[in-house]
Amino acid sequence: MTTRCKLMGAAGFAADPEFFGTLAACRDRGADLATIRALRTGLQVVILNRKRDMLSSEAWAPMHPYLREVEWSDFVATPFDLQGTGTGVINCYMATNGLPDDEVKAFFRSMAALAALAIDHHQLIRRDREQARLDERARIARDLHDSVLQHLFAIGMQSKALERQAVELGRSGEAILAMAREFHETSVSARSELRSIIESARVTSLDESGIAASSGTRRRSLAK
Repeated sequence: MTTRCKLMGAAGFAADPEFFGTLAACRDRGADLATIRALRTGLQVVILNRKRDMLSSEAWAPMHPYLREVEWSDFVATPFDLQGTGTGVINCYMATNGLPDDEVKAFFRSMAALAALAIDHHQLIRRDREQARLDERARIARDLHDSVLQHLFAIGMQSKALERQAVELGRSGEAILAMAREFHETSVSARSELRSIIESARVTSLDESGIAASSGTRRRSLAK
């Protein structure tokens, strides 16, 4: 079982950090996870007297204390799709004698659609911010390549010219020759290191873009 599900809100129940682990234990005991059924089928799941049936089932024993925290009777799981990033589900715990009729079920579907719209909007803003950060990194890399590398290349050319002049001076130019060669080697080394830094920045940007794209297509579920 994977744990890519994220719990957002607890429908009046107390927050339980072990919720998914307890739910997995129930599933392993043969419990029917209506939420997962809704996610897999894409269909709204309505179960009357759900609390009564769960409390009378040994498969749901690990969840019994949790189920008793709130007064409820019927259960409705309404799935929704996100734009290429997975699925979600809204679970509603209906009060006793609050049978979910067609109007109520339609209302839950509308709420699920609004939830999907809100999440998609949030993810779009996040992706735009991430893309802006990657674009800025690429711009800095271009500026380094177009500006700094040109200056380093110019220093290298000037140091080679200085080398030639030092050679013409003979013994009196030996010190200048050594300095010129050192300048030239330093400029070559600096250009090489800067190219490596720029290339690393570009590869990192590409990798991060790929990770963002692939993670966005993951399906969140408790299924193996």
